[in-house]
Amino acid sequence: MCKKIWASIVTYNPEKNRLRANLESVRSQVDSLVIVDNGSQNVDDVRDLASQFDCHLILNRKNEGIAFALNQCVDYVTEHGDVWLLTLDQDSVCKEGLIDCYKKYLNAENVGMLSCGIYDRNTGIVSNGIIERHLKFKSYKERELQFVPVAITSGCLMNACVAKNIGGFDNQMFIDYVDFDYCLSLHESGYRILKVDFVGLLHEIGHAKKIKILGRDCILTNHSPIRHYYISRNTVYFIRKYNRYVNKISITTELLARVFIVPFFEKNSFAKLKAALKGLLDGIRMKLR
Repeated sequence: MCKKIWASIVTYNPEKNRLRANLESVRSQVDSLVIVDNGSQNVDDVRDLASQFDCHLILNRKNEGIAFALNQCVDYVTEHGDVWLLTLDQDSVCKEGLIDCYKKYLNAENVGMLSCGIYDRNTGIVSNGIIERHLKFKSYKERELQFVPVAITSGCLMNACVAKNIGGFDNQMFIDYVDFDYCLSLHESGYRILKVDFVGLLHEIGHAKKIKILGRDCILTNHSPIRHYYISRNTVYFIRKYNRYVNKISITTELLARVFIVPFFEKNSFAKLKAALKGLLDGIRMKLR
């Protein structure tokens, strides 16, 4: 018998029509849906949509961060039994048939999470959301199934009871690297991440665009200064937490490029440089709250 499948969306000042499209794409595919709102200024819009789509709504008075909100989702759905949980960003849109595709693999051996192919609406790039170039272990195939080391949270289907049992998401990270941290926590607990051969999510990372830097194709995310701060800080934290799994030269080189080069190719460069430097220093000092 198939376990119940829930979906969760974490919101923070969402664009109402994009959130509506998200809900329309997923609501009929799952048994139930929970929204955790992180102190949005337009919380009335969130309430309205939650009511329209029959979603359970958890309201935080302030922005507690994506990790904290995801843990709230896990806590809530596990109160309702053995549940698989589809985690979505507020602006992601699921493709029809995603859950049906995932259901084929729910009984795969030692699988704690399923991921899919992702289409980025800004760059046009199709990927599975993995960033494994800095890790010492790579994707591999087993009996025609593809297993990956990491995947972004949006669009993934996770075993919520497994998430609960291994301690969930690291609240100290707040945002950025929260997903990769959880993936390595899964691996350390003996679970695997299975990537299905299905492009199941329309997504975007920041306001990304492709450019060339020193003759190389690069993706600029055009994140806000606060995101530059957390990317820098949490990259250092991630390296220190999982140093045995990480190619430190590779990931440190990219980190330094993010801090000292990338901001100058984006708007508001000085504020982003300042934030990235502060994040780098806080990561080194392990100042995480």
